[in-house]
Amino acid sequence: MLLSNLSSCSPLPARFVNDKSPFQHDPPAYRHRCPRPPPPLTEADRPALRCAAADPLIWAQHIDPERHGPTFDRFFDENLASGGALVIEDIASGEVIGHTRFEFMPDVDDAIEVGWTFLTRAHWGTGTNKRVKALVVDYARAQGRRVVLHIAADNTRSRAAAERVGGRLLGAAEHAAWHSAKPNYTTYLLPERIA
Repeated sequence: MLLSNLSSCSPLPARFVNDKSPFQHDPPAYRHRCPRPPPPLTEADRPALRCAAADPLIWAQHIDPERHGPTFDRFFDENLASGGALVIEDIASGEVIGHTRFEFMPDVDDAIEVGWTFLTRAHWGTGTNKRVKALVVDYARAQGRRVVLHIAADNTRSRAAAERVGGRLLGAAEHAAWHSAKPNYTTYLLPERIA
């Protein structure tokens, strides 16, 4: 993800769009906004993303606290197969600093779930998560879709991050309507715009 150098806007990289991607085109209104969305995950990203994910403290509150090691490859393979996984890069260094993912919601036609997001600890509290969420919300809204986050109920760090970007916690009945398959999770509806 481009974190600086806002004067060098360009359309989405060709590899961002594929047959599984929630974003099948580059809306004209978005083409002129900077920074552009992160590039899609490819097999070539495995070593750099493994390095970014290697810190056990990133996963301390996660439902899979071993993602920094033994279960990383399963995480990577599932995200690669999804077609909606994106790499977050620091433009200044070119370093891979995290990951996020889009996924269509089977029970809700006008929504996309965003999640599976992690950032290296050096980027916690820097506004990077907010910029990532703003990009994905802008892009989803350009296609008339709402954006939701499903977060494990006991993951207080991710829930606080969702609230910092304006996410609205849905009640139990609303959560069940959005995603009944995740009873131990909470659902946040992100605002139409993240400032």
